[in-house]
Amino acid sequence: MMRVTRKRLSIVAVATLCTAGFSSAALAAQQLSAQAASAEKSTVDPISRAARGTTGVVELTYELAPLRAKATSDLTASILVRVGEIAPSRYRIEYMGLVSGSYDLTPYLEQTDGRPVQFATPIFVEIFTQLPPNHGTDVFGLSAPSFGLRGQYRTLLIAVGAAWVLVPIAVVALRLARRKPPTPPAPVVHEPSLTERLFAIVDDARTRELTTDERGRLELLLLQTLRSAAQESSSSPAALAAATEALRRDAVHGPVLRAVERWLHAESAGEAQHALQTLEALRAAQARASTDTSHSSPQHSPQSATQSSPGAKP
Repeated sequence: MMRVTRKRLSIVAVATLCTAGFSSAALAAQQLSAQAASAEKSTVDPISRAARGTTGVVELTYELAPLRAKATSDLTASILVRVGEIAPSRYRIEYMGLVSGSYDLTPYLEQTDGRPVQFATPIFVEIFTQLPPNHGTDVFGLSAPSFGLRGQYRTLLIAVGAAWVLVPIAVVALRLARRKPPTPPAPVVHEPSLTERLFAIVDDARTRELTTDERGRLELLLLQTLRSAAQESSSSPAALAAATEALRRDAVHGPVLRAVERWLHAESAGEAQHALQTLEALRAAQARASTDTSHSSPQHSPQSATQSSPGAKP
């Protein structure tokens, strides 16, 4: 049993040594091929040279099929290629290298039918840098420019124009918001006249019993109303007494005043009703008088005005 195990271990060890030997040989072959390719690049002179980040041009003839650039390259590739036809079977190949070094443009080209191109020799170009050694920057390492008025003048002009428009609008809006609403005019309080106050008490007397104060105001308002109707304006006590005595003897106002005095000072059955009737008659008479006064206001026609003018001709 131990002999079988030793034989198996020996076989595994031999196989491992053989595999390692083959791997080492393959790696050595790859290194040799890479060295040969680099040696070939170094020995073959480039047909065109361009500074890094600039465009180089190669013109060539290809008659097998139309050419185009492969679509597999992107903006992060080491070199970018573009193909343009300048004549039948004559092409202009523009390239821009982003990393320094020698490049074969053949892998970046293809026929329009998708087949690889067939050139007799590689198309070597060289990309060189104009920066000093160990500069430490490349095309993709440049930082974005900082904000500045020289580069952002359009944005600045737009901001100034917006402020020029919005500031007056904001000021007007604030003034309108702070403006107080106009104060409404004070309501006009209608001061009741002597007649209105008198007949207001008369209307109350129809529905209830008047107090002593209301009786006194009723008699006082009646005297003032009758005196104003008689155009009596004296204010001395003697004149007031004489005017009151004259009102008692008056043919129109006397019955009203006497009926109210009997009702207020020596009330008996039916005196209140009689006094209220005489007051209603007085109200109706004053209403007719005010209506007649408004209708009898003078109205001058153009003919009468012409006749009354001193310069009018007959």
